[in-house]
Amino acid sequence: MRGERIQILKMLEEGKITAEEAVKLLESIEGGGPAPASTKPRRMLRIQASEAGEMKVNVNLPVSLAKVALKIAASVDKRLGDIDVDAVIDEIRSGVEGPLVELDDGGDRLVITVE
Repeated sequence: MRGERIQILKMLEEGKITAEEAVKLLESIEGGGPAPASTKPRRMLRIQASEAGEMKVNVNLPVSLAKVALKIAASVDKRLGDIDVDAVIDEIRSGVEGPLVELDDGGDRLVITVE
């Protein structure tokens, strides 16, 4: 969890996310948000990005933060600019699980998965 907090703070420092987005993300990984309404396991959105084979981002977030998470992913990997974020959100809301986006460009890789 410490690594995820550092990554969020680095993205804030670099201007990739706003302070409000950083707070939401930190609360989600620290459990500071409101208690879940049901006892069903919470679905998570996993974003993993690597450059030249080196992991740069490895974040798990509640699906409820999908829009913020996809905005962060787009700031990390510009290739996501061509993806219809609203369509991806619709897929998540419909209950889809598994890989949503997989981009592999040689040593650079981005994977967004719902678990």
